[in-house]
Amino acid sequence: MEAIFEASFHAGDLNRPLETMFVPPPYDTSFDSYGIPRITASLPVIAWLVENKENVPEAESCVLGPVQTEETLKDSVALSSLIKGAITSEICSSGIYYVNGFTFRADVSQVSLIFTKR
Repeated sequence: MEAIFEASFHAGDLNRPLETMFVPPPYDTSFDSYGIPRITASLPVIAWLVENKENVPEAESCVLGPVQTEETLKDSVALSSLIKGAITSEICSSGIYYVNGFTFRADVSQVSLIFTKR
């Protein structure tokens, strides 16, 4: 989520600071679900991405589980426990987790539910 940026809006001024080029994630208080910009693949934007690729965050994923029942996928507490176990065992890293409509902020010390799409 952190790597989506307003390409069509910023295509005319790619010298702006990198942090102003990203759309805030849906769990951020400044996120506007009615104001999501179009993403375009214009040549200046593609060139900018290639030149700045080391500064653009990449999406990561990891496998949680095994999940014992379908109900586990609907239970934020159970999902939180799976995330905590994966981070503790170093299978997954700290960060933001989006799992089945739930968004968690997780690190070695805690896993917090920060947004629910339900």
